[in-house]
Amino acid sequence: MNIDTIEDLFQYKLKLIYHIETHLSDKLTEMADKTSHEELSEEFESHQGETANQIKRLENIFEKMEIEPEEIEGNTMHGIFEENKEFENYTDNQDILDMYYKSGAIKIEYIEMSSYQSLIKLANLMGLNDEIIEELQDNHNEEQEALDSLQKIEIEV
Repeated sequence: MNIDTIEDLFQYKLKLIYHIETHLSDKLTEMADKTSHEELSEEFESHQGETANQIKRLENIFEKMEIEPEEIEGNTMHGIFEENKEFENYTDNQDILDMYYKSGAIKIEYIEMSSYQSLIKLANLMGLNDEIIEELQDNHNEEQEALDSLQKIEIEV
């Protein structure tokens, strides 16, 4: 894929976030199962439903733009989950693990929010219709809400 235009960049970034959301959807149950902190586990489970809706919105955008939905695999998510796996070898303290999982989830929310902000900016520059921009904004808003919820969770050691 050559990226020579703003439209190409938009499609590339759209396919990247599509990969992030679909990959995350698969991982959220695993994340919920690994934590012993009830509120954190519930947040992961709750976000799984939101993530499914976000994927549907992204698929709607692909359809409206007449683009085949496909994923471009980036290293970001893979790196975060590999980092989590490696960290599990360093401690048996579940509270410490829960703190680490929470910080990883916060990191993911920032990545997702940044991705949506970039896509919204590009969509505006391209003059895409309001429906596409609203779908991207809805996804961004849900990521912001998830971030806010995660930041309120207190984990004590």
